[in-house]
Amino acid sequence: MITSLKRIFKLGWNNVSRNMGLSFVANFVIVLTLILVTLAFTTNELANVLVEDVRDRMAISVYFKDGVDEETISEVKDSLSEIDEVASIRYISKEDAFETFVARYRNNPVIMASLAEVGNPFLHSLSIKSETSEGYEIIAGHLSESSLRIFFEKIDYDERKDVIKNIFEITSTVQTTSLMIAIFLSLLSVSIVFNTVRLAIYGMKEEIKIMRLVGVSDRFIQGLFVMQGAIIGATSFLVAFLFVFGFGLLFGARVSNLIPGLDLFAYFKSNFIFITLMMFLIGVGLGKISSIIAVAKYLKD
Repeated sequence: MITSLKRIFKLGWNNVSRNMGLSFVANFVIVLTLILVTLAFTTNELANVLVEDVRDRMAISVYFKDGVDEETISEVKDSLSEIDEVASIRYISKEDAFETFVARYRNNPVIMASLAEVGNPFLHSLSIKSETSEGYEIIAGHLSESSLRIFFEKIDYDERKDVIKNIFEITSTVQTTSLMIAIFLSLLSVSIVFNTVRLAIYGMKEEIKIMRLVGVSDRFIQGLFVMQGAIIGATSFLVAFLFVFGFGLLFGARVSNLIPGLDLFAYFKSNFIFITLMMFLIGVGLGKISSIIAVAKYLKD
């Protein structure tokens, strides 16, 4: 058994060496596939980070008229809490809004002088967050139809509606596109490795005939070419692995500076086992599956 495996590995490696040009093309496509599949998962993480960041900043607010008591505001808050689409509600008093504004613009003398003249122009408000674009629409509809809307000065959903929808659409498009690219490249990889192995088989037609004449089983012949595909897949995995983690190590800090909250290398490190296994199984799997299809077709013919 061990001797047969050694022979299969040696012959498989020889086939890769003989068809170096085609093997390189197959390697390149599988490496690209592995990088993009990993990118798809990283993009998903990136999208999650961006969404979380946006959620922290994004909200719709309902502003109350001057003189509305906190009991009424609390009643509105309780009614919103019953809506499934509501992720969080935060009460912001006019005093808190004033302090936040002052902290932000304290170094701007023009704004500070204007504020000193008008006093506190802010209103009590509720800041409401949802996890979906549709959720914000439902919340806005609930507020517009509320029996307590006579106490509202303004609901700012209409001002934020387009931005909210665009952001959610962009993150969804990024995730879907990266997944479709990964699937497309996986299919392309199977096709290229399939043709690489098929050409190797045709190039060894006479040898295969001789093998069969001397009693070599179809299982051994199949194993020979499946090993070739596995070698292509394994070398592709190694190259892609070094590229992905090398990129994370070299450029992780820069990505983190551009997108606060996303530490690329820390993400790769914390998901090391999952990413490594995923890349290895996809790389070797693409090589082996392509070879199995090609050899099965040849032996059937």
